[in-house]
Amino acid sequence: MPWPDLLRPSHWPLPGGCWICRDWGRERICAACVARFAAPRPRCPRCALPLLAPHCGSCLRQPLPLQALHCAVDYQPPWDGLLQALKYEQALGLLPALAALLLQALAREQAARNDVLLLPVPLHERRLGARGYNQSALLARWLGRALALPVCEAVQRVIDTPTQTRLGREQRLRNLRHAFALAPGGPVRGRHCVLVDDVMTPGATLATITPLLLRQGAARVDAWVLARTPEPESP
Repeated sequence: MPWPDLLRPSHWPLPGGCWICRDWGRERICAACVARFAAPRPRCPRCALPLLAPHCGSCLRQPLPLQALHCAVDYQPPWDGLLQALKYEQALGLLPALAALLLQALAREQAARNDVLLLPVPLHERRLGARGYNQSALLARWLGRALALPVCEAVQRVIDTPTQTRLGREQRLRNLRHAFALAPGGPVRGRHCVLVDDVMTPGATLATITPLLLRQGAARVDAWVLARTPEPESP
């Protein structure tokens, strides 16, 4: 195996150690790297962007239909590489350490409540078959066990839209307009629903699913994500 490949998270060659700094130890993300790369920061309670002023400019321009959004880290190095490895390279050993960061954020923000219903953002069956797992569903189950919360995979992806990596928010919203459906008899009426996903970029997926849940009687919809993409810097 070429030496650069040995440094990829999915090819970590040792049974212990930090996925980021490679220091030997029992923790897969060491305390020093958490302190350096995942230090708590003020965030907008509705969209989780870092707050540089009392009010969030993004939410003033384009508010999400969510009541609240909580995340662990920003989607930037080193977290973007680790999340890509989790998502595309079967680096499932990363999941407990990343989920623990989200648990810490939820505890700081007092976001975890015992009346919550966790709903993972789904994959289309074609992508699920190709990848073999849905990282958002695995994250939701991990959080459900840790917090003793129910997990329901009632949201289904019925249209496999092309990759949207290079698309803007409005184009993503158009593509996703009919991509999701709620399973018949989904137990969301009157519930505090929390959508669980690995990464939120412009929020088109969450903005598409949330009204669907509200129309089916959900009392409230929040989202918990591992990482939030920062706003692009102005040229």
